[in-house]
Amino acid sequence: MENTAMDPNSFQGPDAERLAKGISFFATGNEPFWSFEVVPGQALRFVPMSGEPLNTPYVEPEALKNPRGWKYHAEVESGVLDVEIVLEPCTDDMSEAQSPYRVVANIRGKTYTGCGHFTADSRVFAHAWKLASLNGEDWSTKNGLRPFSLQWDPSKALVSGQDGCNNFFGSGEVRGTQAYIGPNLGSTMMACPDLESPKRYLDALTQRGPFGVGFVGDQLELKNDSTELIFSAHTPEEQQ
Repeated sequence: MENTAMDPNSFQGPDAERLAKGISFFATGNEPFWSFEVVPGQALRFVPMSGEPLNTPYVEPEALKNPRGWKYHAEVESGVLDVEIVLEPCTDDMSEAQSPYRVVANIRGKTYTGCGHFTADSRVFAHAWKLASLNGEDWSTKNGLRPFSLQWDPSKALVSGQDGCNNFFGSGEVRGTQAYIGPNLGSTMMACPDLESPKRYLDALTQRGPFGVGFVGDQLELKNDSTELIFSAHTPEEQQ
């Protein structure tokens, strides 16, 4: 199976314009105001409120071991860019918006701090999702089981849901048009009448690598080379 291709004109939400431009990660800070954006394969851009922007060719980030995160280092004639991004809850001190990443940028000898997030289509986070099909097989109803569901918390880079029997939770994030889940998810430990279906669902979410994210009408599609999951909106009544 090929990854889902999304029409840039169909993106929705505050990140729509950034997504259409290929921006995968966006950060801002205040006092003074600044912004930073990552365009994979093309550019890193730091724009302060005053002074000259610093644009560099894209460089691959270096992973941080402790704390969890990564950093960019790029040097061009107009200056040196060092940006460290840490997976740590961050609150904008003006808007009070919540973000999963704390960002510290050192640009031309000056330090800037702020918050950042991966861009994504806002429809992904609009509500919980209930599994409708897995690789073409109808999963909308499974006798004796609770729904198979999935919900994102973009402010904490987490996912949660039901596997037909137990509740699960763990790391999960939508980065542009790619979704990453797990690979290790926690779970409650209730006895289940069907052990195979919950395992198949969780394996499908976590064992096949990142998914392309797309929409078929009002359904969410997660798709990679081996797995296709189609979800419908999960109503509050169904979540009881």
